[in-house]
Amino acid sequence: MVHKIRKGIKKINLHKFGLHKTGIHHIRPMLAYNIYDVSLLKSPEYIAEPKIDGTRLILYKRGNKVWLFNRRGIEYTKRFPEIVEEAKKNIKGDAILDGEIAYINPKTNKVEFTPIQRRCATHDPEKYIIVTEEDVEKYGVDKRFLGQYAKIKDVFKNVKYFVFDEPNSKGYDLRNLPLIERKKILEQDVKDGKYITKVKYKTKGKEEMFKKACKNLEEGIMLKNIHSPYVGTRSNYWLKAKCFNSDEAIVVGLTKGEGTRAKDFGALILAQYDSKGKLRYVGKTSGLTEEERRKFMEMSKKLKVKKSPLVERIEDERNVKTWLKPKTVVEVKFMRVSPRFKFRAPSFLRLRLDKSPKEIKWIGERKEEFKGVV
Repeated sequence: MVHKIRKGIKKINLHKFGLHKTGIHHIRPMLAYNIYDVSLLKSPEYIAEPKIDGTRLILYKRGNKVWLFNRRGIEYTKRFPEIVEEAKKNIKGDAILDGEIAYINPKTNKVEFTPIQRRCATHDPEKYIIVTEEDVEKYGVDKRFLGQYAKIKDVFKNVKYFVFDEPNSKGYDLRNLPLIERKKILEQDVKDGKYITKVKYKTKGKEEMFKKACKNLEEGIMLKNIHSPYVGTRSNYWLKAKCFNSDEAIVVGLTKGEGTRAKDFGALILAQYDSKGKLRYVGKTSGLTEEERRKFMEMSKKLKVKKSPLVERIEDERNVKTWLKPKTVVEVKFMRVSPRFKFRAPSFLRLRLDKSPKEIKWIGERKEEFKGVV
């Protein structure tokens, strides 16, 4: 059952919670842990939400001014003028909203990650880009643009900001309220529109929701504790129930290519930070498209270093083409984690420009998170 606030419900009085106005201030986003043991789907203490495959954005509204920031604190306000303008009309009073901005393929009505990543990476939405056949066929871009230059905001115009939390309403700090109470306040404060919509959640039928997500080859769903405060760190209150095994890692080098790959590289060398701030080797991955390989070759020119940034030696170091500064985060899919905490059969999924390398923690110190996978 999708939870909806009844029509005609009395306006929520924030004073009854003992809250006081603190104004609109910068906050740190709340983050989730991954889980592969999905027994919590049966728990009445957790609600389920779709996992939106986009980019995390915190929206701040004060008076008639609106700002957008990504999870790393980089301002995106000018990149999404359509979100800013609708927020001025559809959000009641001052507020801080938490959500995910995503691109919806107009042909399939499914979320596509690459177009929103391209929008986020482009500072000026008026910038002209050349529209490719892939843009039209894979991402549903209007075929009238094919082979032409067009503004990126017009090419990938089908964006939507999915709001799932409200840490501040009208200057009142809501972070210590239970999640379920914040949801009620969010329902009153935000009106759904063309570019902004509230995320619907379920209290029942969560197992069916998870099975459907996996059948559709989606990453999974979100499970959130109904009593959860909003904490500006990673917490077990919020969990990603994942359909397949995936994790983020930092690219620290490239291996030598063979045959047709002799001129570029073979695979990406991956690492993660342990609790002492040392980079631990976790494996190698390939499976990149030609365009992705080209990007890595370009990036590697600026990031080359003479010595390995890893704390340990890796097997077959003679096959290393170049070591790189640990600046680039990628997401990989894998079968299992070996007893020595290496990814087994990892394959490249995508670049994660929205994540800082310092966020990427070693799997060897996250055993609970990978229960059943290690």
